[in-house]
Amino acid sequence: MGFEVPRDRVGIALSVCAAIGWVVFTAGFGEQEKDDGSFKKGGDFKFNKSLFPYYGLSILGLFGILSLFVYSGTRGRVIGVFAMFFNCFMLICAGGILMEIGSRINNCKSVEACASKVKPYEQAEFAGAFLYAIFQTISLCVFFYRAHDKYDNFA
Repeated sequence: MGFEVPRDRVGIALSVCAAIGWVVFTAGFGEQEKDDGSFKKGGDFKFNKSLFPYYGLSILGLFGILSLFVYSGTRGRVIGVFAMFFNCFMLICAGGILMEIGSRINNCKSVEACASKVKPYEQAEFAGAFLYAIFQTISLCVFFYRAHDKYDNFA
């Protein structure tokens, strides 16, 4: 049994939208790391623990999308469990990013104050993580519903 082209165009379109969100987030995070230089200071490797969700989503987010594509082609139980676990972890990372940046956006009293508090790369990170979380969640639901739609009657 070889790899098949995914049969669900809606799920594919949603996953492509999630991939666009991942690209936007990764671009914003790359800009943050370029500006802040918080990952490497003075030539020493220093990992900031508060950036774990950022690195998790930026490095592994695309693999979450690809794992859904593999699952949609093979419909195997083990691949489905791996895809679901992996994507749940990525959605937790996206939620951490949304909470951190969203709380700063929520504390803004005016547009001028918000422009100085929330940098453009943070806006890109928030928008990308939001797009990824929304579209990947709906995509997960669509792919798993389509995989098991032959079980309509449980009676």
